[in-house]
Amino acid sequence: MKHSKLVDDPAVLQSFLNDNIWGKRYYHDLFPLKFSPRITVKYRVADKGAQVAAEVTAFGAEAPLKSRETADVKFMDLSPIRVKRVMNEDDIVEYKDLLAQPQTPEKDIMDFIFDDVKFVYDAVEARREYLALRALGTFTISTTDMAIAYNPEMPLQTTIDYNLAAAHKRVLLTATTSRRWGTGSVSQIQPITDFQDIMNAAEDAGCEPPMYAIMNTTQWRQFNAADQVVDLAKPFNFNQAPFETVNAVNAALKSYGLPQVIVVNNRIRVERFNSGPNGTKTRTTVNPWPDNYVTFVPSLKCGDMLWTDPPARGEEPDYVTSSYSNGILVSKWSEVDPIREFTKGEAVSFPVIPNVANMWKVNVTTGDSDGVE
Repeated sequence: MKHSKLVDDPAVLQSFLNDNIWGKRYYHDLFPLKFSPRITVKYRVADKGAQVAAEVTAFGAEAPLKSRETADVKFMDLSPIRVKRVMNEDDIVEYKDLLAQPQTPEKDIMDFIFDDVKFVYDAVEARREYLALRALGTFTISTTDMAIAYNPEMPLQTTIDYNLAAAHKRVLLTATTSRRWGTGSVSQIQPITDFQDIMNAAEDAGCEPPMYAIMNTTQWRQFNAADQVVDLAKPFNFNQAPFETVNAVNAALKSYGLPQVIVVNNRIRVERFNSGPNGTKTRTTVNPWPDNYVTFVPSLKCGDMLWTDPPARGEEPDYVTSSYSNGILVSKWSEVDPIREFTKGEAVSFPVIPNVANMWKVNVTTGDSDGVE
């Protein structure tokens, strides 16, 4: 093992991580990063609902003692997220060719040097994004979501269940197929009524009122086309026919005290390991937010993306150039036989949802019942 052929100064690598403009991820708002001093974490899922009232008493009477909210204590191991990329001899030759040409723009050289750094950093961020959106869309993270079916080195063996109450898992009535967003006509589906039903359910359960309804673009198009939505948003749309804008719809929803819509539009590529003697890999584009579901939440901050230091931090051999940013450790080193340049990104991270008691999931399309109607 040798020092990196491209970046052998940690300060240079750190400067790139600090100065590069990284893409905005949904999880940055929905699950902000929160440091955990331990890999095994304990968090409380509190049963928070409507405010408990004090008692009206006589003068001289003792104040009645009230109980604390019950809390379900959860334990979870934060999972390593790792990715590695290698430049082979052909790539090194291409790099030398770039350096040998006086007319090569400096930007092209810098892009080549830091391409793998960007790749591994973004790959870790993409997995955090996938986990956060999957958790909030289905309230479970399966072993398939963690790619254990494609990589036997993945450690997760069981499904993570965030314990959304059965009463908070809703479907549109199976007896009224025309009401489902995916099958009913624009005059039959009633998304505004569905929003009001969730608001009423939250009030009856003593929960925090939902402030946001999160959906993907498929459900947004169905929602947006409904006559109920068009009629509601017309005064706020400023004649921007034929489609209502998200801003116009949200202005209308806000005026009626209904949750604002957040449209999740993101795709992530997953590289899967195929079985067989050749050990080939294929890339599949996936949508982290599942079709059919709308999730209602009381706050834009839905949980925390807990993270802690990777075990490798501070234990790197002398030949490794490494830097750290937002809980992501990026390392570079090389080999000489054959000449290869490695870049690795790793983090120890996982999303948690302490406020799950005030969230609601609605299947608006298929009518498959995983809760109440």
